[in-house]
Amino acid sequence: MTTDEFQRWMTYHQSKFTGVLKWLASYPKDAEDEYTVTRSSIATAWFTMLRSIDLEQAKLATDLMGNPDHPEPKGFDRHPQAILAICHTIKRRRASEPQPRQKVVNGHAVYVCPECRDTGAITVWHPETMQAARDGSLAECLRTGKIYTVSVGCHRCECRSVVRGGIVFDPKRMLKAPLSLQDRDALAELERFCKDDF
Repeated sequence: MTTDEFQRWMTYHQSKFTGVLKWLASYPKDAEDEYTVTRSSIATAWFTMLRSIDLEQAKLATDLMGNPDHPEPKGFDRHPQAILAICHTIKRRRASEPQPRQKVVNGHAVYVCPECRDTGAITVWHPETMQAARDGSLAECLRTGKIYTVSVGCHRCECRSVVRGGIVFDPKRMLKAPLSLQDRDALAELERFCKDDF
């Protein structure tokens, strides 16, 4: 990420973890000598650590930090390491997921199964998160919003054989989850889906 993107991420991150702002303010703005830790030196160190990831990855990691799978570290100084670790976890997870068997026709991607893009699996909202949407307590649940992967189990393609066992996607009871659990449109869609469920 560029320095400008890093500043945008810092603003995004501080809006979710407001204590970071107060913590940074406890350090002097200007250095008294070469050994003084300043806000600027902290920002530079954080940027150096996070510049290998892109802005959207960093924002997604911020969204995920604090949920049960990615607990917030003790101490704001450990936030960049946690963000980096979450990004690496997502990268490893995506690398281990079945890759789509995409075909290109007239310059456009074509899939036999548009549900899973021929991977055999899709990510859906976890039942606990859907229950929170039904109960009207989704706002409190956002930090612990969960998703999980289910088999598509369709009959249109060979993707059914890619994911064996487990739960099969049911469009009447399940809703596809977005990449970011904080996506406002996706959260509104989740709430509508859960209200229509009754």
